Amino acid sequence: MNTANICNEFILEKTIQEFASTIERIWYKHSKIVNITKHSKEWWNDQCQRDLEHYQQSRCIDDWKKFRNTIKKTKHNFFKFKKSLIRARDPGSLWIRLKSANSQLLRQSNLMKDHA
Repeated sequence: MNTANICNEFILEKTIQEFASTIERIWYKHSKIVNITKHSKEWWNDQCQRDLEHYQQSRCIDDWKKFRNTIKKTKHNFFKFKKSLIRARDPGSLWIRLKSANSQLLRQSNLMKDHA
């Protein structure tokens, strides 16, 4: 785009229009549409979004650290809550399954020793 020959309002307007068209074409070529689906991050919340947007506007390392800290806390709280739901449903099922699997392995290893 040649800007050396801008000498009147018409040429300036035409140059700005060309520039805007170029930016728009590049945007549509390289941007992507984001759809929230069932595979999206369940733990993501409004605070994560606000901190991310704040960082994207400022590009400040302190805002990046704040965003990462928000993510860490949000994930921790989300998965802590999920674990509490699992425990509330069936608190001992995991340990029962582990004991059962261990006893099966022990029986199989004893059978193998007996046949050897």
